[in-house]
Amino acid sequence: MVTDELVSLDEISVRYDLRGSSLSRSKIYLNALNGVSLNILKGETLAVVGESGSGKSTLAMTVLGLLRHWKGSIAYHFSRHDILNNSERKMKRSELRELWKRSSIVFQDPYSALDSKKLVKDIIAEPYLGHGKGGRQESEERSKELIRQVGLTEDHLGFYPDQLSGGQRQRVAIARTLINEPELIIFDEPTSSLDVSIQAQILNLILDIKEIHSLTYMFITHNLVVAKHVSDRMLVLYLGNVMEIGPTESIFSGPLHPYTKLLISSIPVPKSGYEMTQRESREADVNSVNLPGGCAFHPRCPVATKYCGWKSSEVMKLVIREAYLMLGLENLQGETADELSFRLTAPDAETAVSVNRMITGRDSFRIERSEVKENIVSCTLHAPWTPRLSQVGDRLVNCVLFDEEFKMQNGVSPPRSGR
Repeated sequence: MVTDELVSLDEISVRYDLRGSSLSRSKIYLNALNGVSLNILKGETLAVVGESGSGKSTLAMTVLGLLRHWKGSIAYHFSRHDILNNSERKMKRSELRELWKRSSIVFQDPYSALDSKKLVKDIIAEPYLGHGKGGRQESEERSKELIRQVGLTEDHLGFYPDQLSGGQRQRVAIARTLINEPELIIFDEPTSSLDVSIQAQILNLILDIKEIHSLTYMFITHNLVVAKHVSDRMLVLYLGNVMEIGPTESIFSGPLHPYTKLLISSIPVPKSGYEMTQRESREADVNSVNLPGGCAFHPRCPVATKYCGWKSSEVMKLVIREAYLMLGLENLQGETADELSFRLTAPDAETAVSVNRMITGRDSFRIERSEVKENIVSCTLHAPWTPRLSQVGDRLVNCVLFDEEFKMQNGVSPPRSGR
């Protein structure tokens, strides 16, 4: 089947078991990826951006078959071999070998990525010989050709990694990825550990190599300036969730998702008098173990709505903290009834009325209904709207404010794009 898609991910979820002891009965998971769907198109560079812990490297390892996903499937449409990696079965060794012949990765740290006990010529040739692509003489000829393509000389083939600089090591790592003529190369923060003076050289080399060999790239970075420079499309991840996907230039000219806006607004602008805008913060206990309900970003979102997925435990903590800061209450007790309701026990009825007045004046966008009975305040949250990727022009955005069905039912207008 002819397709423009090289790799297709369908609802991929990856989690890590964090049980502290084999004797523990309860299972605790870190949710690294949560229902990620995307297509990597042949010949493109797809940048994957997000903060530390967003799931970027997990996504790379999953695409390479180095991590097994517990939900979803991945389809590889290589020129000579289609592979389906389904979570319901374990990939065969032969399938993994086919995958690794046609894909490769350049890691972040060029110092730990290369075996210090091997010569550069053996490091470059190892994948070629290991996959049975050819003999020793052929690998030597290929190594000579590739070492020149990455800007080094044949003399460097006789060096050990310890004799090379960081930039030179990364060039060797790039040459190693090319020796099996892969169709997909993943770059995992390839310049972040290099000197600034070397970073631009390596990035330009990566772009030149792509054109020479007609490659497809997945480029992982937390540096949005780098992403803008190298990529055709951009995927924005947050806590393992896709926030926005689209052409890089389009996203930079008018980011749609509030998280994308936050990332782009954090880029230092070299203008005199520039001052970064401070954004409202609704801090909460948010991480990949304790994921928020609904949209993962809503506890930090400056335009969050009552439908974004607030959970009773989450809102209860925020209300108790606000009661302490605004009313000086240190002994307000809270108890959740279910995902959408909780109650607060105040020291007396008068204090309960004050708490309820604070809630109706400050938290009405999160709490649909609150009532006082003696010294107890009972609160009910708005029913959430399940977030989903919605087509907005040339992009997909995971935000209820851009969901046409949501807007029609609730009469909500999306926020303006831009920084």
